[in-house]
Amino acid sequence: MAIDELNCSVNCRRGSVTCQTRGLHLEPRDVEPTCPTVPEKRCRAWGRSALQRRDGDWLWQLGSLDKFFDYLDNPHGHCLHKSLVGGRIEEKQKKIYMDGQKVVCTDPPFIMKPDSCKVFSFGIRMTHYEFELTMADFGCKVFIFDPEADRKTVEEMHPNFKMQLLRIGDDRRERRGSSSIHEWRRMSSIIDSELRSNKSYSIDYLKLDVQGDELNFLEEIITKRTRILIRFKQISIKINIGVIGTPSWADVDRYHRYFVSLERRGYRLFSSTADPVQHVRFILPEENRIANTHYDLVWGKCEE
Repeated sequence: MAIDELNCSVNCRRGSVTCQTRGLHLEPRDVEPTCPTVPEKRCRAWGRSALQRRDGDWLWQLGSLDKFFDYLDNPHGHCLHKSLVGGRIEEKQKKIYMDGQKVVCTDPPFIMKPDSCKVFSFGIRMTHYEFELTMADFGCKVFIFDPEADRKTVEEMHPNFKMQLLRIGDDRRERRGSSSIHEWRRMSSIIDSELRSNKSYSIDYLKLDVQGDELNFLEEIITKRTRILIRFKQISIKINIGVIGTPSWADVDRYHRYFVSLERRGYRLFSSTADPVQHVRFILPEENRIANTHYDLVWGKCEE
């Protein structure tokens, strides 16, 4: 019997039925229409902050190397479906490794659609294009930024490749110019320009494999140009902490600022992998733990 015929109303939130007819006792399942199914919020798990997982404001105030590496070694983002994309076989000390793979979350909030997905890649190591080729084969438009590669050669690899021979620079370098044949431009300028030219608001995946001098400019987009930062759904960063045998506090402090900025803007670390080829393990005597110098880290930001 329909609920309006019984002059009843259903409180779906409380799970109760109220009828004006005396002596009529019903459950919500006894009448129609039934309570609508509330869709599960796909970002529920991603909304959980790292701070809620541990005691104290460890993320905002770096108290020890142990807390820093605890963040790296215990990803708190909840990606249920991870894919390893790209990679090539490398040999080191008579051991075979798969190098260059990137972790991509394929949960519903991050599902990429062929012919509409976009990937930005900064700092490829010359011939290492396996990740980019795999994403291009899937149907993504892949924007590659590297000053060392040959543009014609790269773009001939795949029709979905777009190559930019631009070296990432800072404001000072950009103002005074450079003797390099490659134009120095700020990362945020590059990203903003491509977003406007392609009429896009968001980019599915950002891969940052930068090192040395370029690290000084990475902070611009992560801590200052946040309007650009929030355009990315997933951000992959390869980091190198210190030299053989000891971590660099300068590097730790720098990356700590990056991590705080990402977390504050809703990004959650869901993948952390020690580089199998380049990593160097060292011991933290005070914390009595073994850590690594090279990590591949991936954050995701889920929005309803």
